[in-house]
Amino acid sequence: MSNVNTTLEEIIQRMKSRELSAEENYSHVVAIEEKFKKDLDVLFEKLAGGHIHEIQSKIGFAKNLLNLVIESKGAFDYKKALESTITQLEDILELYQKSGVSTQMS
Repeated sequence: MSNVNTTLEEIIQRMKSRELSAEENYSHVVAIEEKFKKDLDVLFEKLAGGHIHEIQSKIGFAKNLLNLVIESKGAFDYKKALESTITQLEDILELYQKSGVSTQMS
């Protein structure tokens, strides 16, 4: 279920505040990262503008990073993967701003 008030900026803030506690079970981690991926899909569906191919590429890369997080089950450095994803999303946000395209999801 997507929150209609979600923006890319809010996704980035949620990711920056994301912590993986020792008590957190794997299915909960997957659910959170899958939600991030769905939000990115919603964002891309309404995209238009001059930076579309670059943004599409970066969204694909960010989703691949999230897949690494999901598939790692703790073996992969979760925080490092999340930080890499955040960097990609910040790049995407900058391209959206250059394109003049709203990052509001609806």
